Amino acid sequence: MWKRKAEVYLIDVCKKSKMKYTIIHAGGLSDLPGGKAPVKLGVDDKLREVKNLRIPRADIAKACVQALDCDLAKDRSFDMSSIAGAEPLDPSKGLEKLLREMGDVTCDYSINPP
Repeated sequence: MWKRKAEVYLIDVCKKSKMKYTIIHAGGLSDLPGGKAPVKLGVDDKLREVKNLRIPRADIAKACVQALDCDLAKDRSFDMSSIAGAEPLDPSKGLEKLLREMGDVTCDYSINPP
């Protein structure tokens, strides 16, 4: 609940100041090398409904860096985890590809409001 309150607060601050934001909710983290685990995006904890695996910290870090130059990541909040059957995160434009596949959705903060 406190993390959600903090996110809502930061989103409000960003909107008021015209600053862009990206919030990535990482699944369980691992220390495995990045670029090999199958990666999937989702919203509102829907990835928890399927068997998910631990995602390498390196893949989350790579997604954070890619988000800086990805217009589709601006003003978005989403979950990121490793799911069997998905593809590894592409080292250059992987986040953009995953966001395109996900469509124009973002986490719904009216569900379980803080």
